[in-house]
Amino acid sequence: MGIRQLTGFLLLVPVVIFAANNNKHHNFKKAMFFISNDTVPVKKTDPKLTHLEKRALKIFPNPVKDILIIGTLSSKSNAVNKVHIFNNLGELIYQNSSIIAEHNQIKINTENLKPGVYYLKVNNGSISKFIKV
Repeated sequence: MGIRQLTGFLLLVPVVIFAANNNKHHNFKKAMFFISNDTVPVKKTDPKLTHLEKRALKIFPNPVKDILIIGTLSSKSNAVNKVHIFNNLGELIYQNSSIIAEHNQIKINTENLKPGVYYLKVNNGSISKFIKV
């Protein structure tokens, strides 16, 4: 399928902007922008790019108290293999590149984290996804 054209639409698009300063600090900004051109090209997304989303990660419990559980649908090589947690200031506060899923669950001890908003970055080797927890 080729590129489709949208004509005469006003699109409001919520985004989270992620900017890496170095390995320890990251900035998260919420923004809203709109597209008001008469014609906007829309391209179908490559299925490989949405593989991590299609696997429907489940993050629980909410709110997290002592253990954060990432439920996955696969324990194979394409499953989550890296986990990072950032605080609301974008500082890296947890990372694990040696993920071992037991019964399709990854458990992370969070008892030393202060109450607040955190961002979980999960990676399956080729795709990263950010989740607000």
